[in-house]
Order: sequence, then structure tokens, then C-alpha cells
Amino acid sequence: MVLVIGAQKVVRDLAEAFRRVEEYCLPLEDQRALRVYGQHSGVNKLLILNKEHSGRIQVVLVKEPLGV
Repeated sequence: MVLVIGAQKVVRDLAEAFRRVEEYCLPLEDQRALRVYGQHSGVNKLLILNKEHSGRIQVVLVKEPLGV
């Protein structure tokens, strides 16, 4: 599996990641969902990879903004 991630999404720890999702990503997605679907969005599913076997996942960090 290859994950392509914008470097602006890298944070110090899991608590900061949850804060970023709730305070930054969700408001932007909520505005988009309301405009496109006429209903609010929510944080319904989160994927956390923990203790993944070495070599099974490769991460490509991109120095330009990708997504939110």
C-alpha cells in the first residue's frame, strides 16, 4: 500500500491529529457537504494504523498541499 500525503497534514501526536480533524477538516467538509448534498457532514470513521509490519506500507510526503 502506498499513501501519498501532503506534508501539511503531519502532526506531532494522535491528540493533535484528532484536533486537526475536528477543528480544521470537519468544518471545511461540512461546508462542502452542505453545498453539494444539502446535509451536514460528520466524523464517522477514522483509520489508525498501529504496529504495521515493516515494508507493507510506503508513505510519500509531498511538500505541496494535498486535500485539506
